[in-house]
Amino acid sequence: MRLLRSMKYRKRLLAGIVLIGVVPIWLISAGILGIVHHYIRTSEILRCEQDARKASVELEEVLSRYVNLCDLLAESPVIIEQMEKTGDLQEVYAQMYLLMRGNHENAVLHILSCDGRVRISTGNHIPRDYGLPAHNGWGIFRQATEENGAILSARDRTKVGAYGPLFSICRAIRKDGAVVGYVVMDIQRAALQSILFREAGAPAVMLADRYNYVVYNGRNPQAEGFAAALPPREKLRGAFGSFPIGGAEGNQVCFVRSSRYGLLVLEQTNIDWSIFWYVFQAVLLVDTVVIAAILLFSSWLSRSLWSPLADLADGIERVRHNDFAAALPVRRRDEIGRLAYGFNKMVRHIRRLLREVKSKEQALRIAQMRSFQEQVKPHFIYNTLDMIKWSAKLGDTGSVAELAVALGKLMRKVLGTQEFIPVCEECEILEAYIAIQKKRFSDRLCVSIDIAEEMQPLLLPKLILQPLVENAIVHGIEDQQTMGKVEIVGEMKGEYMVFSVRDNGRGMEAARAEECLSNAAGPAHIGMHNVHMRAKLYGDASCGLQIRTAPGGGMEVWLTLLRQGGARS
Repeated sequence: MRLLRSMKYRKRLLAGIVLIGVVPIWLISAGILGIVHHYIRTSEILRCEQDARKASVELEEVLSRYVNLCDLLAESPVIIEQMEKTGDLQEVYAQMYLLMRGNHENAVLHILSCDGRVRISTGNHIPRDYGLPAHNGWGIFRQATEENGAILSARDRTKVGAYGPLFSICRAIRKDGAVVGYVVMDIQRAALQSILFREAGAPAVMLADRYNYVVYNGRNPQAEGFAAALPPREKLRGAFGSFPIGGAEGNQVCFVRSSRYGLLVLEQTNIDWSIFWYVFQAVLLVDTVVIAAILLFSSWLSRSLWSPLADLADGIERVRHNDFAAALPVRRRDEIGRLAYGFNKMVRHIRRLLREVKSKEQALRIAQMRSFQEQVKPHFIYNTLDMIKWSAKLGDTGSVAELAVALGKLMRKVLGTQEFIPVCEECEILEAYIAIQKKRFSDRLCVSIDIAEEMQPLLLPKLILQPLVENAIVHGIEDQQTMGKVEIVGEMKGEYMVFSVRDNGRGMEAARAEECLSNAAGPAHIGMHNVHMRAKLYGDASCGLQIRTAPGGGMEVWLTLLRQGGARS
């Protein structure tokens, strides 16, 4: 979960789409391979069981036919009469060959008398263990004597060899209830092997008698004659069945036990997995193609779903950084397209609101500037008229006339319609105002102006410096008897115009200076508050006034204005 949360949305979306497409393909492929695997294995087991059943049935039919032949010979009057006399055996041979017609290669027939006088065989020789009367009452002769019919017995592999006969059928020849001889038939290996080869895969077949004595082993004839070559008895219970033998191939052993003779036919499956591997390669090829198509489609789909969201996120980020020109391409008509359309509409609405707010703010700032400027004009005129009044009271009519003329010239510049004037014109206003003040203070006032040459054509709000000079003269040095000095300096600092007005007057405490800037000092210092607010309205947060105590006494006022451009701009 942490890994998924740490992944980007596009990767999570791509992984989800791929899993949704690939997992069903894997499940379907696994199901197909499982069905094919089960079908091949089940089909082979069924084939093996059917072959084993057919082989068991045909074995019983063949053995039953041979048993019937032995019964016919043992009950033949010609054979019975021949057991007690010697003479021409032509009729006996004729009867034997007549009954054995077509089976000479599959079985060898022996007719033996108990006293050993009659020894007739269709083979080249008679086995030694059939010698009579020496073996009378032993082996198959004893079993045949105890039974009324023919008996079936497996031959001892140690005596007949690996490729000798597999079974022997023996029937006692009786006359008046007494055993006078025997009919013995040896079933050759070829007789049963032809059946096993025809009905089953002989190399994978084993044949055992009712006592689990291995009569035939198609894979290893040398293992014939031993019960240990068979699987454990608990796996061979019942008339038929199957059990696994282990190994990577998954083979099984199917067995069928005949009901009449108790013969056990065992066949091992030989599953051919080549078909399964062909199917596996085909499924793998199809899966590879389908998964490649799913990956391409998933990449396209995730990009088509994620790209509009990424554009929206970028657009929001641009708007967050005040880029209101951001616009999203609207290429779709679904919900995502409606989202992009809504974002663009919202940005346009924000731009319109910002324009309205900016227009209102600009109108408000203009109104505030004019208000502050109109505040300065009557304040300046009042102070000048007050000075003319005192000069008239003192009877200095010449000074009154000069002051009136100077005031007239000053008023023509002050009452102009321009809100911004060049620094050089502001200096002319200062010089006119200083000329008036020098009439008042006579030789006790010394004012110096040092403005950088590069600042002269730059614009600044009209009457922005005059209130500072007036404050320095009226509130700084008016009450002192010594020479009053006022220094006006202007210089550029980056994008800002910085003016300083310094006097050698009585100075001002820091708390009083803050009151002047906040207009808490009352009408006496309305000019300082007015200049401070106008500087901020026309500039930024760095603009405005700073009041400090000058080194050596007096006060120093710093005015910072944002550069407004040249006189022609």
